[in-house]
Amino acid sequence: MNEASGEETAAATSMRERVHAACKELKEQAAAAVRAARMLAPLGKAGAYEDTRKLDKVLTKVQKGLGSLPAVPLATATMELVEAWRKARQETLRQQLGRELKAACDGAGLSLHTVSREPPVEVRISPLAVVIDFDRARAELRFAKEALGYCPADAKAILTAHAKVKAGLERGFAAETFFDQCLTAWRAARAATASSERVELLDFLPFLAVLRQPAKFRSAPVRENFASYPRAQFAFDVMRLRREFGLSRNGWRMNLGVATGTTASDKRRVLYLEDEAGNGEYKLTVFFTKEEAHP
Repeated sequence: MNEASGEETAAATSMRERVHAACKELKEQAAAAVRAARMLAPLGKAGAYEDTRKLDKVLTKVQKGLGSLPAVPLATATMELVEAWRKARQETLRQQLGRELKAACDGAGLSLHTVSREPPVEVRISPLAVVIDFDRARAELRFAKEALGYCPADAKAILTAHAKVKAGLERGFAAETFFDQCLTAWRAARAATASSERVELLDFLPFLAVLRQPAKFRSAPVRENFASYPRAQFAFDVMRLRREFGLSRNGWRMNLGVATGTTASDKRRVLYLEDEAGNGEYKLTVFFTKEEAHP
């Protein structure tokens, strides 16, 4: 009797210990599941998938955190789903946007030309360049390699932004007035900087910007009345000047010196002057020369 009782007690103790160990393991698994849920929470927030570069950072952080925990099968499976979506998204967006943008441009009578298929992907919707960041699902509109606006990587949004930026660039231009302002600005910049004939664009553009100010700025020269004159606007105006009557007027010719060597790499000093198709080169200086009179 005592021997049987002892065996029963030992068996009960063994079972109790097994249940106790199971409870401990379950608690550990539950704690790990709670921590895993907290780590996964950022992936369940609104906007988590709009910018995949930010998403990649979150995925790296979550993956590292989950690696420090006991295995949580549901968390692992969820991460695998998100990572698979991440890999497929960029290619899907690229193919979809390409088709939709081509159709939208055709419908609007706009030309669409692919400049680069490799990141950063760039297309030309004359006269602007559109650089598409598929990781961030965002498009950047440029002229003269200068950013002029941003919009979602969506065909409709791109054409809307294109029309807005183009309208802004085309507003209020008179070729004769622009040429005369450039000549005056060049003379003023030469005098102020004691430059030779060739004045760097970095020194020239501020004088041109001042000449273009509206009457309200001249009467009250404060920041609120100042009209900005972006570098891209100057490049666009030069393009229109070439197109309308060249770079000559009243016996003067406007010249733009090419940036060479190390100067071309200093984007603060140089400006990419291009045509509507995007063909151009970096310029460093502006200068005017007298043209010979023809009988």
